[in-house]
Amino acid sequence: MKKVILSASLLSATLLFAQEKDTIKSSQIETIIINSVLKKTSEYTNKMPLKAIENPQSYSTVDKIFFDNQMIYSVDDAYRNITGIQKMWSATNRAGDGGAYITLRGFTSNNSLRDGLVAPVTTSIDAVNVEKLEVLKGPSATMFGSNVTSYGGVVNRVTKKPYGTFGGNVSLIAGSYNYYRAQADINTPITNDKKLMFRINTAYTNSGTFQKTDAKNTYFAFTPSLLYKVNDKLDINLEYEMFDTRATPEQAFFYLSKGTT
Repeated sequence: MKKVILSASLLSATLLFAQEKDTIKSSQIETIIINSVLKKTSEYTNKMPLKAIENPQSYSTVDKIFFDNQMIYSVDDAYRNITGIQKMWSATNRAGDGGAYITLRGFTSNNSLRDGLVAPVTTSIDAVNVEKLEVLKGPSATMFGSNVTSYGGVVNRVTKKPYGTFGGNVSLIAGSYNYYRAQADINTPITNDKKLMFRINTAYTNSGTFQKTDAKNTYFAFTPSLLYKVNDKLDINLEYEMFDTRATPEQAFFYLSKGTT
């Protein structure tokens, strides 16, 4: 019994000493900065503008901050930030259904929505003009139509829109396997009253593989956008997307059972 009491007293003394050493006095703190990186407010998941706390749908959001911080340049690579998604295979570049396929809550799905509208893809999607990625989970995704959704959910990409000030950025990226990329994002108001605005996002990527460094797989994206603010309640937005892919798709292997003929 004495040993137990002695051990307990030593343990409590150690904890008190640790707390005393780790304590930071408020007088020593000059500034506390909290950066918010998650914006779950969505105008598309419930087909109306709702705050996250008001939205009954189950969905996940990948904001553009994640794309910048993690150096993500394609929508397919952004899936790793979403729970419940497993990529089945990469883009095959086939006409009509050549985009990457995923499993979402046990059902097959793909990226077929753009700003809440049906937009099938035939190749990998460059993320140069993606503002955020929204994944609506569960059978409620069928509200967007059964042709492009499944009971597992649906993926919707929200594109960048013009804004009222002049700005933009240009970046160059290089990596292994002869990888290099150049991209630009330029925005400018056209009229002095800032009712007509223009924004352009473009990128060019060259990439090899571990099998062939000089494979010269090229990806070009050109996505201009024009926004006209008629009044406080009405906006007219015209967008154009062009993706030119000249690449060899990743090899896919299908293992058939012995009973298959």
